Amino acid sequence: MRDSSFKHRPDIDGLRAVAVLLVVLYHVGVPGITGGFIGVDVFFVISGFLITSLLVLEAETRGRISLADFYARRVRRLFPALMVVVLVTLLLGAIWLLPVFGEQTKLAKSAVATSIYLSNFYFWKFTGNYFDGPAELEPLLHTWSLAVEEQFYLFWPLLIIGVVAFCRPDSPRFRRNVGLAMLVLLAVSLGVSVWSTQTHPRAAYYLMPSRAWQFAVGGVLAVILPAEKNAYPRVGAALAALGLVLIVGSAMFLTSKSSFPGVNALAPTLGTAAVIGGGYLNQGSIAARVLTLRPMVFVGLLSYSWYLWHWPLLSITRVSALQAHDLPRDALIGLVAFVAATITYYVVENPIRFKRPGPFAATRSTLWAGAAISIITAVAAVGLAASAKLVGSKQERYVVADLAYRDDPPLRKDCHYEEPFDGLADRSRCTFGDETAIQAILWGDSHADHLSGLMQAFVAEGHARGIIQRSFSSCRPFGSEAADILRQGAACMEFNELVKSEIADLRAKGLKGVVLSSMWSAVVGNDPLQRPSSASANGPLSAAEKVDLTAQALDRVVAGLEAQGLRILIVAPTHIMPRLVPQCLARHSAEDCSGLREPIEALREPAMQALRKVAAAHPETVRIWDPIDQLCDSRLCLAQRGDTIMFTDDLHITATAARQLLPAAEADLRWLIGQ
Repeated sequence: MRDSSFKHRPDIDGLRAVAVLLVVLYHVGVPGITGGFIGVDVFFVISGFLITSLLVLEAETRGRISLADFYARRVRRLFPALMVVVLVTLLLGAIWLLPVFGEQTKLAKSAVATSIYLSNFYFWKFTGNYFDGPAELEPLLHTWSLAVEEQFYLFWPLLIIGVVAFCRPDSPRFRRNVGLAMLVLLAVSLGVSVWSTQTHPRAAYYLMPSRAWQFAVGGVLAVILPAEKNAYPRVGAALAALGLVLIVGSAMFLTSKSSFPGVNALAPTLGTAAVIGGGYLNQGSIAARVLTLRPMVFVGLLSYSWYLWHWPLLSITRVSALQAHDLPRDALIGLVAFVAATITYYVVENPIRFKRPGPFAATRSTLWAGAAISIITAVAAVGLAASAKLVGSKQERYVVADLAYRDDPPLRKDCHYEEPFDGLADRSRCTFGDETAIQAILWGDSHADHLSGLMQAFVAEGHARGIIQRSFSSCRPFGSEAADILRQGAACMEFNELVKSEIADLRAKGLKGVVLSSMWSAVVGNDPLQRPSSASANGPLSAAEKVDLTAQALDRVVAGLEAQGLRILIVAPTHIMPRLVPQCLARHSAEDCSGLREPIEALREPAMQALRKVAAAHPETVRIWDPIDQLCDSRLCLAQRGDTIMFTDDLHITATAARQLLPAAEADLRWLIGQ
């Protein structure tokens, strides 16, 4: 016969400690914990197990489930600590974040979304992928997981209530039927997760339908465990040990580039279920004893508050430090967050959960208190947004920096592509000048796009009749002829093949030349270069091999263009600045925000070697134009030249700066179109 009470399990607290430690270590940037984000998946399974256990027990002992009581318990358990953290984060944002660049405004919007448990939708809709740099600078990004959990629990009790309606809770078939219903949900959600991770990865990560199966794994476990504890000690010991290996192994071997959740989420999810189940089947196993050590249990008890505090403190620090990561500093912040979590646990979280003071005493008043706290938080967020708008529009330093931040290339919106790619836009929308008399094409990635202001100025001065832009983010201008050397995504390859076809068509209509511009340093450095299949060498590519392979890939593209009688102007790589320039200038002087030219030149040199190899092989048809002398003086690469801020971020020049490059580029552009 089953125990009619649900007893506290210290080993699950220890498992919570493992989960939160993985998340914090990952966010701090501790080497080796490249997949620590799976700690959230551990929390999902634990939550599914505990909540299902409590709901099923309530149904069996009371014959029904009270939704009002259930949601009141959730409010007491989660909401007060969350709203304290959100309110403090808004205060810190008002002090340390800028009223421009959306820093305070984005925080305010995400706070409103968090207060109504919709932050996962906000970050899915308005922020990049979870692992993207811009997403990292959202102080409330981590609340997406809390929103997923609460959305799941909007219907999870209803599923069990539905089973109660068709099967009496005192029936021996009740748990079996609950388990079957959960298995159906699990299978559907897992299918959605696997499919959407490949087709809609951002939605798969943030939204509940592709995460529900992880809660369901915990739920199924809650109803299939035998009534007798310690029933299978050998099986339990093996399961718990295997589960910990799967969790820690996932944290060490998965990375931000891993496809996730989908199939890769199976290991940490099933590993968590194995630890929970194994700890029940053998409460004295080695794994269980480790998890029930007093420090592990203590950290587990603080895990919710520590999870809440660590990310806002890290994120706000990094935003104010212009994205700079510093392991000692960030580790100290993690410890500060732990202290804040301890205070929150003993002052807010535990007293409200167990002592139920004031409005938290009764079910109805608890729900009303939750609504009132949500409204107060939303009002505070709106106040921050209004303040940001007022202050940001009054101070000249902020206004100028914000204008540079928004000084995007003229055709960015209509003619610069990102995934998903659905074909080239009409030439009329992407042409400076006369689309019936196109003399040159600008082809490349975002480093082609940021030169479109230069092309616009060249046409506006009457030097060319028409120039068309074709650019795609992070897509280097290499066609299928170089696919064996440089791996690029399917959308990028499709885009490049369409551009090549368009070039052939435009050549018959008077096209004279092609401007190739890309983040060449990334090609030589971090992009997935590979040896041609005919090469026999193994091991990592050397620096010289990367230069040679980049030159080979580019030479194939150039040779194809040359065969059509076209001239090619290759734009040398613009450099990467040490800081986000507009954000830096809003906080510091222009000199502080500039970078030393010597190390910048050293970083560009491998790419320059590859470009020079190609130009030397085609002396009549290829030229290199290098804008470095217009962006740097003899000592510094400038964040600001005169009144012009040179960059919109740390690696893309402003449209104003691009237009000012015309005097230096005019002779080479004239050569390109045969003048």
